[in-house]
Parts: sequence; C-alpha cells; structure tokens
Amino acid sequence: MKPILAALAFLLLVAVPARAQQVGTCSPSLGEGYLDINNVRARILNNGNLFYRGEPHVYNIPKGSSSNAIFAGGIWLGGQVGGALRVAATRYGPYEFWAGPLDEAGNAPADCGRYDRIYKVSKRDVARFEESGTASPDLADWPTGLGAPTIDADGNDVNLLSQPLAARRDRKINLAAGERPKFLGDQMLWWVMNDMGNTHNDSDADPIGAEVHGLAFAFDAPGDIGNTTFYKYNIFYKGRVPLTDTYMGIFSDPDMGDFGDDWVGSEPTRGVGYVWNSDNFDGGGEGYGTPPPAVGYDFFQGPIVPSPGDVAHVSGREVPNFKNLGMTSFVFYNNGGGVTEDPGTAEDYYNYMQARWKDGKPITYGGNGRDFSDTPTKYMFDGDAANCGYWTECNSDGAGAKISPGDRRFVLSTGPFTINPGDQQEIVYGIVYGMGTDNFNSVTRMLQADELAQAAFDVNFDLADPPSTPEVSVTALDGQIVLEWTNGPRSNNYLESYRQLDPFAPPGSYFEFQGYDVYQYADIADQVGKVIATYDKVDNVKQVLENIPGQPGYIGATGRDSGVQTYHSIGGLVNYKEYYFGVQAYAYNETSLPKVFRSTIARVVATPAPPSATLSESAQELAFG
Repeated sequence: MKPILAALAFLLLVAVPARAQQVGTCSPSLGEGYLDINNVRARILNNGNLFYRGEPHVYNIPKGSSSNAIFAGGIWLGGQVGGALRVAATRYGPYEFWAGPLDEAGNAPADCGRYDRIYKVSKRDVARFEESGTASPDLADWPTGLGAPTIDADGNDVNLLSQPLAARRDRKINLAAGERPKFLGDQMLWWVMNDMGNTHNDSDADPIGAEVHGLAFAFDAPGDIGNTTFYKYNIFYKGRVPLTDTYMGIFSDPDMGDFGDDWVGSEPTRGVGYVWNSDNFDGGGEGYGTPPPAVGYDFFQGPIVPSPGDVAHVSGREVPNFKNLGMTSFVFYNNGGGVTEDPGTAEDYYNYMQARWKDGKPITYGGNGRDFSDTPTKYMFDGDAANCGYWTECNSDGAGAKISPGDRRFVLSTGPFTINPGDQQEIVYGIVYGMGTDNFNSVTRMLQADELAQAAFDVNFDLADPPSTPEVSVTALDGQIVLEWTNGPRSNNYLESYRQLDPFAPPGSYFEFQGYDVYQYADIADQVGKVIATYDKVDNVKQVLENIPGQPGYIGATGRDSGVQTYHSIGGLVNYKEYYFGVQAYAYNETSLPKVFRSTIARVVATPAPPSATLSESAQELAFG
C-alpha cells in the first residue's frame, strides 16, 4: 500500500524509534464548533464523537426548529496487533480520543490542551479577508502544519506532514503568500485527535496508535444538498507493527425527534443505514409532527484494499490495483446489557463491527436478527421499508409482524483491512434527510436525497456555486426606504455575469443569472418573508415550475420580464419604525433539477426618517423624480 499512497503524495511517516509508545495523561477534550451554513446545525466535537458530549445534543434540522434528528454519533476503530485486540470506541463517554497529533514515535502530546480546538472556516471568511484584509480567528490560525487542508497561491497542496512534528506544529496558514484553506463545501470544520492521550476506560482496550484528522463540511445550497452534512476522516497509523483485521464503524444513536417511536433499516447496495418513524406522527418536545422525516447515513468511501485490476479512489484520485471497501455491515442493537444490547467491552465493539452479537454469534436473517433463522447476514432490516416489505421492522417475519418501536442505536461498518505502520486510510460519509407525504414516503424521499448526495461525492464535491449574495445598502427617507444593491468585482455575479456549469445536468449545461427578488419580513424572527418585487431579464422566463421526480411540484420563480435593476423604493412607511427587507439573486437553467439556483438572502434593517445625508443619484431620482 505504501508505494501507491506515496505515488499520490500521501504521507509516509518518519521511521519510528525502538522505544515503546507511551499512553499519555491528557485531560478530556472540550473543543467544539457548529456546522451551520445550510439547513442543518450540527455540534462537532474532537473526542471521537459528534453531536453529544452532555447536553445539549445538536443535530438540528430544519435549523432553527425545535427538532433534532440525531442524539449522538461517532467513529469506532478496532483491529489486531500481533493477535491482541486494540479498540478505540465509545458511545457517550468516557471518550477514547484526545485532542492533538502523535509525534514520530507515536506518542501523544504532553499537553493535549494546546490542540483542543475545532477550526471553522467558510468561503465567506476568505472573501471578507480578500476584500478587507481582516481574517477571522480560525482563518488566521488555520493549522497547516498539523495537516489542515491548504493550497498555495498556484492551487497546489501544502503538505508538511513528512516533517518532524516539532518543526511544523506551530506553522499556520500563510495568507499573505496566497495560501488558502482547501475547501470541501462552503463551510468546513477541521480537527486533529489521537487515541494515545490517556487510558481507554470505556472499551478497556489498549490504544491503537491512531492519529485522526476530522473534517465536517456542508454546502450553502437549497434543497436536498442544503439538508445534507458530510464527514471525512483520515486515519494515520503510528503503531510499530501492522494493524490487521481492522474494522471501522460509524455509530449513531439517532433519536429522530421523539426517540420512543423510531425504526431503523438499511440499503446495502447504496451503503445506507437509516432511521424512520414507526407511525405518521412524531410527538414530544423535539418531535416532527406530521409527516415525520427519515434520516440516513451513506458510506460514500471506505478504506482501500489490494485488488489487482481494480481502481480505488481517494480524495478524487485514482489508486490502481486497489478497491474501496463500502459498508460491509449494518447492525442495530437495543439499549441495555444483554447480548443484543449496548456494547461494554472491546470484544463487544469488535463483534458488532463484524455483524456479530456480543457473544460472537452471527446476525441471522429475519425477526430481530437473533435466532429467527439459521441464515447469517451482514445487513439488518434490508427490506423495502417504503412498502413495508420483508425484512423490515414493520414486517419482521414476512407475515407482517411489527417490532415494537423505541430508542434505536446502529453502526455501519467497513472491513476487514490492514494498516501498516506509516500508512493512512480515508473514509467519507454523509447524513441525508427526506420528508415525504407520510412516514413511509419519507424513506423514499430520503433515498432520493441520497442519490443527489452520492452524485456530489462522485464529482468530488465540485458543485456549482450559487450566485453570490448581493451587497445591500439602505437610504432612509421621509416615510420611505430605498434599497440599492451591488455585486463587487470579487463576486461571481459581478455585472450580473453569473454563469456556472451544473455537473448534474446534461453536458455543457450552465446556470446563468436571471434576476433579483426583493423580500419584506414581518419582523426580525420571520424567516420566510414575502416577495414584494422582482427584477429579471426580459427573455420570457417567467413562472418556473419545478418538477423533481418523487417530489410535489412547486413554483421555483415568478419572473415578470421587468428588466434587471439594482434598486427598489418602498413608500408609505412610518418614520422611526424598524422594517426588515432582503434581496436575493437567482439563476436559471432549463435542464437542471431544480431549474432555479438562488443566492442566500442579504437581509437588512431599515428605519425611515427625514433625510439628513446626501442621497445617491438613484435614490434622488426615486425620491424626487
């Protein structure tokens, strides 16, 4: 594996001295951040888990609602070192990853606290820096030396990981020299953690010697992509002998809204495990009401293993004579201490990642996966949930027997594979969301959303950027407000020139700027607003009906062939009262799904009052004719 990875400019670690690796004395990691650029707000942690480290648990979708779709999640890792089991896995703590990198000897930092941080950057942060010269704290401190993805002014990767840790650990991004974060998505959060920082008090296993670079990212986009979050983990193995028979698991305790009425299922051909509601009403304080959604995990990219004649893909690069493993098992278990319930030892975690119960017996097809048949299976509840087919929780025996719904936990796993000393492996997964006409149709909608997320992965997340957000200024007049908006030279819509290739449409198909919508909001809390004006191209593109397969049709835009302009006047207002407005650019492509692609809305607060300053030329024209 090493020559292949080296050919791809992956890391070959410095040779490890002969002395033994030392377990550290680090304190639990406390760093956290929020992935929140789209319709999801997700709590990101640097201890091996996501969304929960004590309340609040946060996987809030739709963002700003009272509902959370996931209680807790995280990664499990286990393998054999010379026949001895090593595991780093937990569910709710004590956690088995600590902040910071490992050194060349595979030892944790003496003080993990200096690395106890989640770094969060967005393309907006970069745009603001390029316009003003002022960088956000995380952009200024972007830890290139620790491995945070960075490119230089020519677009080439800046990879310093072959240097000794002491020589690079304080090296930050060089913004003045043209270095920039290497983006996946429009916002990303990066962190580094290791499993050597202290003893493993949940699994009671010896540490592995793993350094893990985590990346969570999302797109500022409408629709299904705007309801999706993505995750990439790079695992650097710094042990002394090969880690064999290795498995990695993605754990989830979903708690979709009301945790007491959940079911789960899997789609092995897609690499998806999911949670859905057992009836068409999700109650409780965090419940979704009617209809309830479904939420799925998709294992987009697994580790690579030798396979002559095949081609694997790692970060969009081809690796000949290897293949990517996908999801190799999906296991559901209950809370409790029995053999089909919560893991408590290293062997329990390792068994679940191999599709075995805690006592080592294989999962079997049908019923609850335990002794219903003699047919071993790797994938629980892989039937057609949308039609209550066999084997699902709504039809566990082929005769319609339902399993009692409740609090569910599951793990998607991949393996076995081997990591040699100095090698790395990379996995990528996403969390998708779908709300249909009822709880069954929501499974269908979730899988349709997953098709788009999979397509995004297939093009290495090289998606079209939406039109840039307009820059809006306000002129206050007597009982009147004038809104004016511009697109600066760095905007992708400068002079209304927006044009972006849609990778999901027929070849050579582009979104092109179409117009602006002006919104008025009832108050500061109003997130919907009302369109009070549209200024669009004169080209007979008026009402645009969106017909996306599997979704109800809706009107995507209502153009008027009014001609494009960049100002709007609102009269009849009460002086000294606050009003709330917004301006949004939108683009159009007849062959895309959806056909309309919108910017984020630039919101402003306006207070009419008799003028006391010089008016712009356009404001004077509107005010005085």
